[in-house]
Amino acid sequence: MTTNPYFLPHVDVSNCAIKLLSDTVGTEIIPINVFEILEYIEELGITCKFTDEKFVDNSEYAITELSKDGQRRIYINSKFYGSSFQDITDTTKRRHCRFTLAHELGHCFIPAHADYLTQQLMLDKSNIHSKKYLFTKEYEANTFASELLIPSSTIGKIEQYGSDFKQIVENISKKYDTSFTATALKVVKLLKDINCICIQFDADTKQIIQFKYSDSFRDYKRGLFFDRNSQIYSGSITNLLMRGDDRFCYQRYDDPKGWFPKFYGNDNAYINEWAFKVGPSIITFLELVDTSEYSLYF
Repeated sequence: MTTNPYFLPHVDVSNCAIKLLSDTVGTEIIPINVFEILEYIEELGITCKFTDEKFVDNSEYAITELSKDGQRRIYINSKFYGSSFQDITDTTKRRHCRFTLAHELGHCFIPAHADYLTQQLMLDKSNIHSKKYLFTKEYEANTFASELLIPSSTIGKIEQYGSDFKQIVENISKKYDTSFTATALKVVKLLKDINCICIQFDADTKQIIQFKYSDSFRDYKRGLFFDRNSQIYSGSITNLLMRGDDRFCYQRYDDPKGWFPKFYGNDNAYINEWAFKVGPSIITFLELVDTSEYSLYF
């Protein structure tokens, strides 16, 4: 069996989420009752337990443990969430927990994540690919979670939710009872006419792991350029998170050149930034807002 993630079979993790929904709660009732899915999958050897024994502090929200016999056990951090799903009355924390559980279900139903031997080989400390694979694994679980909570087949036309990234994310978040991160991950995949990009950073090394942008971002030109060698804006929320300061998650910049030094678009254009620490990664969403007439032609 390979220890190189590049040789793992390609799997569309969104399809894994769609299949799980089809086999359990379906998509007729929105928001998706992700907690109810647990009742359907116990017979598969998948259990979920709130505990404080597996966690040192609140920096880790949940873990999934695999066993050789195919059992999959999800542990939710009771120090952070409380002792049960019913105990979570705060809207923000409930949405956070919904995403956390959906993420862990991804580890249970994405084939490579659920295979005991594969995980032993891939995450072995002697494997030179282990750290990079861990980031890929976590991103795949996030993608699975966003599809599980916000099924693409139920969204309809994205334009009905608003005219900019923030408005669209807020309205979808309200409809699907999802966190900003889960919603934004989904919206970036669906948007075509809004200039936005999602970037995943290694929180320790500050390196760019991967990024995805909308069709409009790609087509805008005029110095709105980003690649793996792009620098993190020193005055950004992302940079603050990398330095250990997590008091903020949103900021607006009137000068896009902080993030995009070669920008030569409209003088009134501005950047919105949202950034979140998710495990070993920092997820950053950038939206360029340009309402000038010429921007409609790119």
